[in-house]
Amino acid sequence: MENVYTKSGALARRIYFGATLIWESAEKNNLIVSPYSEAFDDAYWIKSGSGYRVDIIANSVNDIYGNLTADTMTEPLIAGTPFMFEGSVSVFFTLSYVFSIYAKADTATAIQLLGRSGSFGTATYANFDLVNGVVGAKGAGCTSGIENIGGGWYRCWLIKTASGTTVGGFTVGLINNNVNATRGLSYTGTGKKLYVWGADFKQDNFLSDYLPVTSPPNTLVSFGYGNDLHYGTILNYAGRYPQDGDNKLTDAVAYWNTQSLDFAFMNGDYTDNGHIAYTPETDHATALVNLDYIETIFDDFLGDRYYSLGNHDTDKMSKAEFFAHTPATSKYYSFIVNTIKFIVLDATYLSDSDNDDFDTGNQDPDNHLTDYVPPTERSWLDTELSIATGKVVVLIHQSLHSDTDPLSVNNASVVRGIIETYGNVIGVISGHEHINLKTIINGIPYYSMDAMTKGAYPANAYAVINILDNNVIEIIGQGSQTSYNIPV
Repeated sequence: MENVYTKSGALARRIYFGATLIWESAEKNNLIVSPYSEAFDDAYWIKSGSGYRVDIIANSVNDIYGNLTADTMTEPLIAGTPFMFEGSVSVFFTLSYVFSIYAKADTATAIQLLGRSGSFGTATYANFDLVNGVVGAKGAGCTSGIENIGGGWYRCWLIKTASGTTVGGFTVGLINNNVNATRGLSYTGTGKKLYVWGADFKQDNFLSDYLPVTSPPNTLVSFGYGNDLHYGTILNYAGRYPQDGDNKLTDAVAYWNTQSLDFAFMNGDYTDNGHIAYTPETDHATALVNLDYIETIFDDFLGDRYYSLGNHDTDKMSKAEFFAHTPATSKYYSFIVNTIKFIVLDATYLSDSDNDDFDTGNQDPDNHLTDYVPPTERSWLDTELSIATGKVVVLIHQSLHSDTDPLSVNNASVVRGIIETYGNVIGVISGHEHINLKTIINGIPYYSMDAMTKGAYPANAYAVINILDNNVIEIIGQGSQTSYNIPV
């Protein structure tokens, strides 16, 4: 086996038969949040709670390279389980994960790795003998191993397929020097100690080289985000404040202009020209005047602007007219910024037909609950995903996370099936529901973002969204917009 490095600096492995390359795999990222793969004293590693406790002394012994960065792990003089937990990494159902740690014996001569029950069930664990370098008792259905690194150090690892989608992966603990101990052993400690260093947690099915994460991940793309501004001259209705939209967008643009962003994105329902169930509607000419006016405010953003179509954007105009009065040019499209592909979808169709667009209020004015992504657009989406060379973020006004919610796209499950096909989508971001919601389906997070129009000004909801090089979507919310994936 040969170790090489890709252009991005990631480790790759190659196996040859003679001179012929027969297998190659790029090494995946260590999922542990930076900078905590060697910082077990930090609160990132949960070390006390109901029935468990362990003590950590940071940088108290030399690591495998002879540097004073390894930590001492000590059982306290009380009854309980002397364990520490990794509690921040998202784990997804049916995906395989490998966790490893370097350990060295002192008065404690055995260590246990176990999978959190919500992520891996209640039978995932393995014990490791740090004197003889062997695996002791372990649970069924998981793979484990131990490697002698030298200098008394061993690398111990555990591989298991997730049985649930949740947050929190693996636990490290002392087991009273009993390599036949059961999972999560509880006992009265006497102060036995050992040394730990270099935790590695990857979504993979084999052990690979330890990748330290001791500095924050890099931001690949950063953009301003808003949805459901609903700007218009109509009366306020149903908790929406259309006439406050200009002030709300002014505040958002002013904030975005301080953040050195790559672009700004408005994810549908940019304008609102009346809802027959609540308020008198504006006419076609007024709708175009309103769009032109709100565009003068968005135009103050110091960068590129992108849009998706929402159900209200065609209350009084056609899609072609919306394009004629904004920089938008297509119903659905993609663009790439610093290796990240953004795919923008259009679900404003009355049926599963390519020629049944929302147009000048032809949709049901009482509810706007009929939305489809039609066949040609779905085929285009499949092609765009298949040719993507990096990670992908999908943006769509209506939500895709439910098959029963009337505010989700009617053929959401079909669209999700395409999104799941190539394993390169790291998130789907939508509006329309006017709520904060994050849900994970088959390993892909779906974010429903709050509405800018909710509440009288200065109430607001918008965000800066960062795409990080560890495939995390970091959402920094303002106003009533919830933040997601922000390191604690």
